[in-house]
Amino acid sequence: GTFLGILYNKLLLSGLNTLWQDAVRTSMLQMHILPLTLFIGFAAGSTTAFISLFFVLFRNLRKPLSALVKGNETEPANTSLKRRNIGIILSLSFLVIALVLIFSLFTSTQADLSTNFLSAGGMLLVAGITGLYSLLHHVAQKSEISVSGFYRAVIKNIGFKKTRTISAIALLAIGTFSVIITGANRKTFYGTENMPQSGTGGFLFWAESTVPILNDLNSPEGKEKYGIADEKALKNVKFVQMLSLDGNDASCLNLNQVSQPKILGVVPQVFDAYHSFSFENLDVSSSKEHPWLELNKQLAPGIIPAYADQTVITWGMQKKIGDTLLYTDESGKQLKVKLMGGLGNSVFQGNILISAELFRQYFPSVGGSKTMLVSGDFIHQTEISQRLEYLLQDYGMVVTPASEKLAQFNSVENTYLTVFMMLGGLGIIIGTIGLGIVLLRNLNERKREIALYQAIGFKRNYIFKLIFIENLFILFAGIGIGTLSALAGILPSFFSPTFQLPSTFLIIIILIILLNGLLWIYFPVKSALRKNLIEALRKE
Repeated sequence: GTFLGILYNKLLLSGLNTLWQDAVRTSMLQMHILPLTLFIGFAAGSTTAFISLFFVLFRNLRKPLSALVKGNETEPANTSLKRRNIGIILSLSFLVIALVLIFSLFTSTQADLSTNFLSAGGMLLVAGITGLYSLLHHVAQKSEISVSGFYRAVIKNIGFKKTRTISAIALLAIGTFSVIITGANRKTFYGTENMPQSGTGGFLFWAESTVPILNDLNSPEGKEKYGIADEKALKNVKFVQMLSLDGNDASCLNLNQVSQPKILGVVPQVFDAYHSFSFENLDVSSSKEHPWLELNKQLAPGIIPAYADQTVITWGMQKKIGDTLLYTDESGKQLKVKLMGGLGNSVFQGNILISAELFRQYFPSVGGSKTMLVSGDFIHQTEISQRLEYLLQDYGMVVTPASEKLAQFNSVENTYLTVFMMLGGLGIIIGTIGLGIVLLRNLNERKREIALYQAIGFKRNYIFKLIFIENLFILFAGIGIGTLSALAGILPSFFSPTFQLPSTFLIIIILIILLNGLLWIYFPVKSALRKNLIEALRKE
């Protein structure tokens, strides 16, 4: 395991240097091995293994000698009843906690409840596993089952090896949960890029120039001055020009912590009128109906409100809502910029947004705009960008599709999520291998039973179907519990106007898990039925 860990780490770094280079923007990453880290990993794995061995041996050595000789693992009725009741109590307790956390979505005033819902998903996962364990205890002890015939035999057989069965289900559920939670949080916006509340704000382009544009490009005078008045392609184009104060890039494209990001002076009334962009978090004093207009309100002399991407606030600056950033204005005085809200994933990542009016008050010498958002007809997107870059080439104008700029930011986060998904996929592989091990052990212990079925006239197809459906229950139960718990964990995302569940991607992931599990069920069962079972029959 230690050796494979080194190899796995090497493969991840190779991926970051090549396929996933968007995450680190370099191809120079090298692996550095610390002996202490290897020892800690080895010691942790060894300790876990020894604890598992001790637990299994201790449990088996406590069984009566007669039960070990006969291979009879039936529990006393009172012990089984006690375990079943404990399972029911635990299942209901975790279920109640999960429902309380989910209910908080509709009652809490907080904007970010993702942690609560991730916890709720975990609680539902445990509730599902413990509840199913109790059900298996109940089935194993019940003498009469309402289902008759073939499916009665299936249900009874599932209940016989309940501890082993629930272990395989738990491994599959946890692996499925981790993969879906990670995959569902991949950033995607295609199909919603024209929506005002998406990360592009409904704008077509993000435009930047080397020389500032001094005039209003929406006015007749401005259009005439820059030669865009008579351009048919630019007839319905609108510009949102922003003032800017240079600073450090605080976006995910910069891996360093930033204390003074670039400031953009925006016109809040424009974004408020179009309900552009969305907020993940707002200060309690901010208006929920018109949050953009809050930027026009100076909080105190030398203190102004600001917005930034929530990811930038949390990770790029390691701040939270209500914290302040320190700048120096043109008069040499200290200017405090208070973070009053966090935007959802947007093209503004890496920038601090303040009111253009307050910007001019503290930085009066900054004239014109080097940064702007451009809206227009989506059908003429290519023509618009070409004409703008041509007409404003003397100003060093570079026009980038807003969706493309947002995709650059998303690619970084999605790359890390891909790495985490690989770790989750490793968990899934372990889960399905566990299912295969459980199946092989069960088949080995049931050789006499299978031989007896054949001796009294049951056909191979019937026996195959019986064992196959028993293990199919384990596969479906594990994937089902993991999937439902994961959907509960991402529930708040469904209420976000910018969230797009990558359903096709997740369906493919679940199908791969199912196919992998089916292979681990199908081939061992087929192999077991081909064996000569006469010896097993003689011992029956």
